[in-house]
Amino acid sequence: MEKPYLYINYENGQARVQGTAVYTFGHQLDAPLVDGRPQGVYAQWRWDGTSLTVTNDTFGFYPLYYYCDEKSVCVSPSLSKVLEIISDRDLDYPALAVFLRLGFFIGEDTPFENIKALPPNADFVWKKGKFAVWGGLSLPRAVSDNREVAIGRVIELFRQGLSRRLPKGQPFVLMLSGGYDSRHILLELLRLGEKNVLCVTTRKYPPSTGDDMRVAQKVTKELSVPHKIIEQQIPRLTAELKNLEKTNFCADEHAWILETAEYFKNKTAVLYDGIGGGTLLMSNEPERECALLLQAGRLKEAADRILTQWYKRDEKSFQLTLSRDFYQRTNVECAREHLIKELKKHVAAADPFVSFNFWNRARREIALSSNGIFSHIPTVYCPFLDHALVQYALSLPVDTLGAKSFRQEMVRRANPEWSHIPFDDDEDRDQQTSRHQAQFIRDLTWHLMQRNLFKSKYLQMHYLLPRMFKSLLNRKYAQSLWWIHPQVILYLSELEKLQYKSLQRRVAEGVQS
Repeated sequence: MEKPYLYINYENGQARVQGTAVYTFGHQLDAPLVDGRPQGVYAQWRWDGTSLTVTNDTFGFYPLYYYCDEKSVCVSPSLSKVLEIISDRDLDYPALAVFLRLGFFIGEDTPFENIKALPPNADFVWKKGKFAVWGGLSLPRAVSDNREVAIGRVIELFRQGLSRRLPKGQPFVLMLSGGYDSRHILLELLRLGEKNVLCVTTRKYPPSTGDDMRVAQKVTKELSVPHKIIEQQIPRLTAELKNLEKTNFCADEHAWILETAEYFKNKTAVLYDGIGGGTLLMSNEPERECALLLQAGRLKEAADRILTQWYKRDEKSFQLTLSRDFYQRTNVECAREHLIKELKKHVAAADPFVSFNFWNRARREIALSSNGIFSHIPTVYCPFLDHALVQYALSLPVDTLGAKSFRQEMVRRANPEWSHIPFDDDEDRDQQTSRHQAQFIRDLTWHLMQRNLFKSKYLQMHYLLPRMFKSLLNRKYAQSLWWIHPQVILYLSELEKLQYKSLQRRVAEGVQS
């Protein structure tokens, strides 16, 4: 099904319009407005024949993309759709430099220089070729509450937020992991008498363990609620290809969840997602150290820590696998400089790293699951994104949270009768990782061969191909080849294909006209 879009071209005093004039995505709560804006997770546009207005929720968690120049504007939840319509397909190299090392885009970046994500709390107006957009993140003032008070306050605010997001007797689905946030949602919904639930746990691709399923089974057995485990039925490469399309080339996560999204097509109207809990209410020791560096104004050191520790991707591998020109445009110095610009926005936050993580990784990557991949479900409730809860969590100073203990204590204090149920553990580590990685690299090699990708603007194919061909002949060698970052290779090869397809389409349209 074609993604909704709106394209307006203004020339010689006339507006030519394609697409849908009025559209709303996500859900708005039947609750008091906050600063004149509905609560919920949503984005919407309206063309009245003279001006286009686009708005979204306070935190900007529903993904929407736009392109604008002096003559035209295009807006859509599909970046590929925007690219299909416009002629500008220049890459944003600083944005990609950060993405290759972190796995998500920051600020309003996308892979393309002139296609942007709608900012949070946005007011976007376009009229007769003139354009303005307002919005941005908020940095609540730090509170002085100690840890005990903070835990009690978060429990209270979470309950208030959840009470605004009840299924009201409708059947609903909860994605249950072995961790804290989904269990907190489940226990509170049951406490409120909402029992028409189906809990779902999906087996992830290696190297993830089976902890989620094992612990989730313990939870649902204790609580006597139905539980479905969804196994992966499609190869990793196929899932990764679909994921690039579903997440608009803006995330390297979520391939594992596609099986679940497909299963729930036309089967439920309400889904609960724990997005926000982990980014707002957890800070491990490296993140704490990074927050302190930011507070001290040591932005370069903080940026280097984030770039080198997030995925621990070896810079040498990029030098070997990326084309010389592309690497020069996306090297670590470029990534650092671009990341520092974003980090500056968070220096004054109560906890600068939590603020950075929430407004970037949670908003720009994790949200692409709940409000992108699952966008076919009419209502996806995200109770940790309740306005009052987010504002309070962002006001907690460094050292209030700790790594996991804050969330663990919060869940157990809120529901002491279930505090004996364990959270995920490290038993029975997955033994299939090497075999899985080898198969993914071999499948990727066949995929590139079928596409005749022997030349690339972004990849050093003369270096990669001999090694990838060898992986087809030698499984042990394939297992040793994970250092080339096959997900990055797949991403860049598909990005190049997307550019070429959009160019072909524009050329064909030009010939026809």
